[in-house]
Amino acid sequence: MKRERSKVILLTREFRTLRQTLQEVESEALNLDQQESEKAAEQARLTTELEQARLEAIATSDSIGKIREQLAGVEQQQAQALTAAEVERNRSQLFSQQQVQETSELEELVRSQEQMAGSLQIIESSLVRLERRRDASQSGAHRA
Repeated sequence: MKRERSKVILLTREFRTLRQTLQEVESEALNLDQQESEKAAEQARLTTELEQARLEAIATSDSIGKIREQLAGVEQQQAQALTAAEVERNRSQLFSQQQVQETSELEELVRSQEQMAGSLQIIESSLVRLERRRDASQSGAHRA
């Protein structure tokens, strides 16, 4: 009788220990799932930001193309004005001023595009780090 009671006590303790361990493992699994969800959300946010930056870079590139076309037109008009008579001299100077202004705008857009490219690189690096962390986290979770 004492033996059976001792067995029951030991089995009860073992059951409680196993149940507690199971609860701890389940809690850790939930924690890891939450971390993975947070990282996935962060990755989605960064992916969205990257796509937005790409779209802005495309828009900037289009603007640069249009300004280059405008600049080419202004240069052509300037060349025609230079061949015109003395009366056209003032008109030629106006075109020259426009060219300087558009060149300045073009340079600003080029700088903006370079900054955008730097931002894209930073975001892509962040995405790569997040993917590596996620992969490492998933590898660690599979081993456990």
